[in-house]
Amino acid sequence: IDMSPTGEHLAIFAKDSIGRHWLYMFNIEKRNLQFGSEVRHGQGYFNYRGDEFVCVKGEHFEVSTGKKLVKFKKHFKNSQFLAYRWDRKFLVIFKDDKFEFLDMDNGKVVQTILHDNVAHEMNYFSNSYDGRFLAIGCVTLQKNKPLEYNMRAWDFATGKKLIDTSNAYGYGYYTAYSKDGNYLYTTNWSGLLQIWSTQNWQMIKEIPSAGGSPPAFYQNMTVFAGMQGKFSFIDNATFENKIGLYVFEDEYVHIHPDGLFDASPGAMNKIYFEVPDTSDKNDPVKVVALDQLKHRYWVPGLWEKVINQEPLPRTDAFKELKLWPNIESTINNNILKIKILPRNGGVGKISLNIEGKEVIESIKTTNHSAEIDLNSFHNLFKFDTINKIEIIAWNDEHYLKSTPYRLFYQPKRAKGIEIEDLFDSSKIYQPKFYGLCIGISDYQGDNIDLTYASKDAEDMAKAVKMGANRLFGFENSKLWLLSSNSAVKPTKKNICAYFDSLKQAKIDDVVFIYLSGHGINKFDEFYFLSNEAQGASAAYFTDQAFAESVALSASSMSAYLNKIAARKIYIVIDACNSGKGAEQISALAAREVNSTQQRALDRMKDKSSIYILAGSAADKPSYEASRYGQGLLTYALLKGLKGAALVQDGNNFLADVMEISKSAQNEVVVLATEISGIQNPQLLSP
Repeated sequence: IDMSPTGEHLAIFAKDSIGRHWLYMFNIEKRNLQFGSEVRHGQGYFNYRGDEFVCVKGEHFEVSTGKKLVKFKKHFKNSQFLAYRWDRKFLVIFKDDKFEFLDMDNGKVVQTILHDNVAHEMNYFSNSYDGRFLAIGCVTLQKNKPLEYNMRAWDFATGKKLIDTSNAYGYGYYTAYSKDGNYLYTTNWSGLLQIWSTQNWQMIKEIPSAGGSPPAFYQNMTVFAGMQGKFSFIDNATFENKIGLYVFEDEYVHIHPDGLFDASPGAMNKIYFEVPDTSDKNDPVKVVALDQLKHRYWVPGLWEKVINQEPLPRTDAFKELKLWPNIESTINNNILKIKILPRNGGVGKISLNIEGKEVIESIKTTNHSAEIDLNSFHNLFKFDTINKIEIIAWNDEHYLKSTPYRLFYQPKRAKGIEIEDLFDSSKIYQPKFYGLCIGISDYQGDNIDLTYASKDAEDMAKAVKMGANRLFGFENSKLWLLSSNSAVKPTKKNICAYFDSLKQAKIDDVVFIYLSGHGINKFDEFYFLSNEAQGASAAYFTDQAFAESVALSASSMSAYLNKIAARKIYIVIDACNSGKGAEQISALAAREVNSTQQRALDRMKDKSSIYILAGSAADKPSYEASRYGQGLLTYALLKGLKGAALVQDGNNFLADVMEISKSAQNEVVVLATEISGIQNPQLLSP
């Protein structure tokens, strides 16, 4: 890897399954691939301006376009290695036991240094930023002896060899000097990082598995790429591993040394931990999915917080995990029987899910046993097919839960319960659509009023109702609108009443909920403010009882959602917050979802088996701007519904939840940059 001096581009080399080398040039700010090209060797460098990139075998590219240049071509015949001088103004080519220094502007040789029999093959070259020291990684071949992998350093002025170390493990060396010239970093192909002092040439730090690539520098850190998509960021002052980045497919995971992490949505389901369990001789290693630990260790926006040196939650990392109890369960005559077997983590709450929807948050147990009459949940079951029941056990500290214990169940008709005959074509149920759009612009007083929240809800209601009428039929579509402009005002009481109305939705129905307005985080809870609120800062909520009187909490919202039998629920929340202590909303009103709010929304998603599109990423604003006449998220969603993100099905065009949401995510990022802002909506899916 190599980072451009301007920090705008990142070059990554990779080898494919048939051994070909590829160069990938990424634009860091835009987070996209600038270009890719097959090359003959997996090493290369930017020039001092960052607008050109040269590979070891002579491929020379214009960074902005990927166009190939030719001014260095004649110098690369028989070359074994390519590097750059510390100021990046000169290329250094190693060939025929000599170093040639080429001017990167005109391609002319300006200096030649001979080093006879330095090595049979050069792996890597670097020189200190003050021009005093040279270091190489090389392979030495001696007659009748195995290959020797060396790291050597010289004083350029005197030619004195300062260090010569080797290993017999087949691991080559990469080298780089720190920008202040006080340290030499070396990594070998096994991933071992060694840090040497240039004052006495003694090794002062050794870090295993840090990376097996040439070092690169980013801000106050040194970056190493390792095996299986791992990148390590080492603090240049403390030499500690500051944060790790894992990249695979289109996903990423950030891991802090203390165990905190952040990850893309797809990565949550693809990464897992193996945890030792000494209490179980038959299965001594337990698999724990990464997303199971997210409520204890997940910090949305972890990368930005580490880079900006913001305080992080304290944690005991992953040194010891107290495991959940084991579960045994059967179903007989519609009675679910549960037996709990404690382990080292004790017994916490035991939850019950039906088709992904949490129906009992904490099952009451007696002597670690429980019985549940499934007839009480008849409205949630389909009687013409198999239904999935899941039991989830938590440890006693409620930070770690089991993988779901699954049972499959087809209910029997219970006495006194009338069930529609789904096999009678005359009685086949026609799915219905239920929508609720709430937008609040006018609050008590004038201090926290918003410009477009009510309009956003009204426009969204109009667009969604139009599509619902066509797909479900006018008679099967119901939508309620509650805004500052409606006859019924969005008070806390009215908001609750409208949420409660959604419980009439049946199992095959579709429910859509849209919330636009102010949100706040307090008492470890997310609150959506009603029009009765006068403030939008954390300090405004003096106690929890007052908060509950003027706002709808995430817990209350989850309770309403759990009363809804429908299995298809989509929620869009464009919530606002004061943002890092700011007491007033600026002229360009910012709706913010901070990291604690995002975790609260994620918990609600887990409990209700719903899709949630939140207005922004952790601690970043969600804008509304006069240029678009709406909030950016609503503008992007409506653009998608008008055709930009529709999926064609024959002669029809349908709005797929995932496609619409992902399209809005990408569109908002672009729209925000046009008003000099940064906004990254977050999609939380089951």
